[in-house]
Amino acid sequence: RRGRDGERRRTGTGSRMKVLVGIKRVIDYIVKIRVKGDGSGVETKGMKMSMNPFCEIALEEAIRLREAQVAKEVVVVSVGPKSVVESIRTALALGANRAIHVHAEVESADLEPLHVAKVLKSVVDKEKPALVLLGKQAIDDDCNQTGQMLAGLLRWPQATFASHLEMTPPSVTVTREVDRGLEKLVILNHITCGQSGSLSGTKTITSLFVSLALSFFDLDHCLVFFNPFWWIVVVTDSRRQRLDLPAVLTCDLRLNEPRFASLPSIMKARKMPIETIDVKDLNVDLTKRLETIRVETPPPRKAGGMVESVQELIEKLRTEAKVIN
Repeated sequence: RRGRDGERRRTGTGSRMKVLVGIKRVIDYIVKIRVKGDGSGVETKGMKMSMNPFCEIALEEAIRLREAQVAKEVVVVSVGPKSVVESIRTALALGANRAIHVHAEVESADLEPLHVAKVLKSVVDKEKPALVLLGKQAIDDDCNQTGQMLAGLLRWPQATFASHLEMTPPSVTVTREVDRGLEKLVILNHITCGQSGSLSGTKTITSLFVSLALSFFDLDHCLVFFNPFWWIVVVTDSRRQRLDLPAVLTCDLRLNEPRFASLPSIMKARKMPIETIDVKDLNVDLTKRLETIRVETPPPRKAGGMVESVQELIEKLRTEAKVIN
């Protein structure tokens, strides 16, 4: 599910923004998981580790935004011990501009979503990005909570499970996968209003008019056209949820296909500096709030059976599976 180079389908104009991407180090998805003998967790010693696949998708999307001249800088951040530096180097090789390692003497798998969200909030307060991209979940714990918690702590709007992203500043249209199908969200940075030197106060008056129109007609989108002699406000009912940048987005599987890192990029990434911040300096309490009772291997699936006729199948569904009357 990987492509060599990302297709440059995102286009946009206006102010180029900074994008922050959170990444996590997990057991590689092709490795067979082993449960510890005491049932306290999953065995990680001697296991091949790599970047969480959904984090790779978030990073790829950020790089594509930069290639499309929408973003000016891609900053990656990861939380954990020194071992996470390997995944950070991979992110730099793939195309990130800068990297931040928040050092904590806790394995990434043992960090709870709230811990990571609080750390990311501190980094966001420092870096002030316009967009935060995260994987929708990590494949080790499958929590699917960090992005939502981060948005709550920051009091930022969020769009989760993004499967398509269109950047047309000042708006962002996110297509997300939900149970009933696909849902589109429009994220607005600000109301775009032109301004002419010979028309004093036009921007303020237009913005006020637009706000009143949106409120009066219970609509959520509009376009503004005018020159020094006339101006028209076209109000359209898009019936989409409107959000404001900055925002938090979590990325789903179908958003893109991550690229491979080239050998020259890997060699260059080894020499790139990585900013290190001790988690203690961020005043984030990593005390565990969740207790794992026991981890068990799923029971093996029973072997399937062959039936000679449709009647025999119906009988088994009725008597053995008991799914029909």
